[in-house]
Amino acid sequence: AADGPPIVVAADVDLTRVSGPDGSRRDVAIGLERWLRGRRLGLRAGFRASTVDGARPAGTAGVSLIVRSGTFLEVSGGSGGADRSTWGASLRVTF
Repeated sequence: AADGPPIVVAADVDLTRVSGPDGSRRDVAIGLERWLRGRRLGLRAGFRASTVDGARPAGTAGVSLIVRSGTFLEVSGGSGGADRSTWGASLRVTF
């Protein structure tokens, strides 16, 4: 969050295999978040891949702008390979 450390690194490793519409997956992921401009502007990037049945890598990116205390304007999205990219924008209010 904006009141935490200016740089956050996170990693996630799935221990179990799950089945989905595109086959079995057991994902490993890593992400980085950096807050700038007095912690009013956040930049994010991440990467994930499966360790079973083909990697199927995907990358993500995002931007958060604190409009005022507890109100965030966010744009995020990513790409999962051949013509599979999604992007969205949102206004988030926290209490």
